[in-house]
Amino acid sequence: EPLARDQNSNELVVIPPSFAGSIPEEIGNLQSFLKKLVFVHGSTGPIPNEIGNLLKLESLGLVENSLSGSIPVGIFNMSTLRTLYLGENHLSGVLPSNMCHGLHNLEVIDLGGNNFSGAIPVSISNFLYLSGNNLTSESSSPELGLFTSFTGCISLRIISVASNPLNGILPRSMGNLSISVERLIVGNCGLRGNIPDRIGNLSNLVLLILSDNSLTGSISNTIWGLQKLWDLRLANMSLTGPLSRGLCGLQSLENLYLSQNQISGSIPGCFNNLTSLRYLEIAFNRLTSTLPMSLWDLKGLEWVNLSSNLLRGPLAPEMGELKNLTRLDLSNNQFSGKIPNTIWSLKRLYLAENNFTGAIAVSIPNCSKLTFISHGYNKFSGGIPLSLGKLRHLEFLELIDNNLTNLSVRKSVERGSPNFNWNPSSSVEKFYAENCGIKGNIPWSIGSLSGLLYLQNNSMSGSLFGDLCGLQSLNIYTRLSQNQISGSIPECFGNLTSLRSFYIAFNRLTSTLPRTLRNRKDLLGINLSLNFLSGSLPVDTIGSLQYLMLLSLANNSLQGAIPSTVGNMLSLETFNVSHNNVSVLIPKSMKALRHLKYFNVSFNDLRGEIPTGGPSENFTHESFLFNKDLCGLLRPIYICSCTLGILKFNKSRKVKVPLPLLILSGIVARVGKMAWLFSFLRCQEKHEVPSERELVLVRTHGRIPYCDFMQATNGYHESNLIGMGSFGTVYKGKLDNGMLVAVKVFNLQI
Repeated sequence: EPLARDQNSNELVVIPPSFAGSIPEEIGNLQSFLKKLVFVHGSTGPIPNEIGNLLKLESLGLVENSLSGSIPVGIFNMSTLRTLYLGENHLSGVLPSNMCHGLHNLEVIDLGGNNFSGAIPVSISNFLYLSGNNLTSESSSPELGLFTSFTGCISLRIISVASNPLNGILPRSMGNLSISVERLIVGNCGLRGNIPDRIGNLSNLVLLILSDNSLTGSISNTIWGLQKLWDLRLANMSLTGPLSRGLCGLQSLENLYLSQNQISGSIPGCFNNLTSLRYLEIAFNRLTSTLPMSLWDLKGLEWVNLSSNLLRGPLAPEMGELKNLTRLDLSNNQFSGKIPNTIWSLKRLYLAENNFTGAIAVSIPNCSKLTFISHGYNKFSGGIPLSLGKLRHLEFLELIDNNLTNLSVRKSVERGSPNFNWNPSSSVEKFYAENCGIKGNIPWSIGSLSGLLYLQNNSMSGSLFGDLCGLQSLNIYTRLSQNQISGSIPECFGNLTSLRSFYIAFNRLTSTLPRTLRNRKDLLGINLSLNFLSGSLPVDTIGSLQYLMLLSLANNSLQGAIPSTVGNMLSLETFNVSHNNVSVLIPKSMKALRHLKYFNVSFNDLRGEIPTGGPSENFTHESFLFNKDLCGLLRPIYICSCTLGILKFNKSRKVKVPLPLLILSGIVARVGKMAWLFSFLRCQEKHEVPSERELVLVRTHGRIPYCDFMQATNGYHESNLIGMGSFGTVYKGKLDNGMLVAVKVFNLQI
């Protein structure tokens, strides 16, 4: 009703929160005066049929709402309508073939970003926006008759049919389109074949987008004759051949996107003719040779991406004169030499995976706007520049796999890199310096960093300072593995509210898991393997980590029992406490861990029955090796039978054995006889001759449990070793009944 009474204006613009919900049917009562109707966001449901009553309406804007259903037929009869914007909704259905016959004055129609299906109506003329639907071409020929049908549209200026499955070949007839066409947008349409030469007839084109199709062959030379082009996008296809010098004739070109093709050869030396160029992307191709000096004459360049090619040579000092350059990506090439001293306006610098040498440019800190530095996988040496700390906007610093051995991180940080002590914003969120040979203690001032920390596989020593707990934004991963870090894990780690996982394996940590970790209920991963941790697993901590997916504490000196509260870690996928001194029972509560994929408690002092059911059904004997008193059924073998939790072999029960022991049954007698005969000849002067009874293996042997062989050979100890061959290893042993046996363990990797 308020809409029906409001006749003070011929325009109605409805903006939330003044309105939200379905467009009211009463909108049709405004037919006598309304010329412009716009609903901005907030609208849901179908478009009411009554909109067709607005006979004086010239502009209808319903873009970026949540409208659904089909377009009312009445809209297609609004002869006064000049612009129709229905894009970015959830509209569906088939567009009528004569949809434009009643829209005599229509200049712009935008139906993009909906769910329309069926054929594209050939009656559409003037402006055409149909991107992001599921429309197809009516043509039964591989060539798209759609474009042929547009040749009669003498006023056609924009063709946008991107993200529709046209699945055809661009016809030669598209060169007959009206010379008035200024924008041709046909990206992501399943196009194949070559780019037709006659596309060069569209002399008024300013925008050409054919990206994300399956077009092949070389770039048509006629494209280089489109003098008015300011945006050319031919990326993510299979175009081949070199870049023609004709490209340099596009003096109006501002944006050139040719990435992810198979373009080869060199970058033309005439690039300095592209005086309007701002964005240049030719990444992921096969470009070779060096960068032409003319490239650095383009003073308007803002964005350059030439990554993942075969470009080589040094970088010219003249590149520092590009005052407007904000992003430079030359990663994954074969560039060498040193980094130029002046690249003033850069915000993001990617030089990783090249052959750069020398020290990291000391002048980089003069690029005060830098937020991202990627220098990994090069041959840089020396130290981290002391003045990096002046980069107050730096968020990402990646130096992986360089040779930064001449200056310890401690000295670098304390002198200003990557300390940022005087920078209250503490902007650095991600610091990667893996495998750099960095030595020295972990600096206390590294606690001023605000986020992710990767320093694994270096030679860092000292203890984990409580200052690390200043990393309140520390998230995703903290990786300090493969260093020489000692001491205990600070209790304050439990106060790092953003911490999701930390890997500090292969160090010299002592003490045990801090109980404060129970406060971090959203931890996803803990890896403290290969340290010197002792004590027991804290019951309350283990039970509280309900979202933990990985817990690896292998190769430490942990004692005590596995807490029954481990059954509360319902997200756990990996559990490894092997090579410790863990004892008592495996808790039955582990049956609740439905997502557990890897489980290893080998080389401990566990006893009792292995819990049946749950994830244990998928584990092999390797998960339980070298525990003295474990027993129970473990498919496909019995470890040992259990009676009231006490290890006791039931001789009347036939027990399955692993594959090596099944093979053993046919050959063990021969191996045993030869081995013991050899032993007899060597030791006859020192030892009594074994009796014939002792050398005979049971000819009608029963199935023998795996644990009996383990005990007989002292856990396959090398003191029981008889010999080694190309197929396996033979051990001597003595069963409980006094029987001497030779056990061959086959190498299953052969």
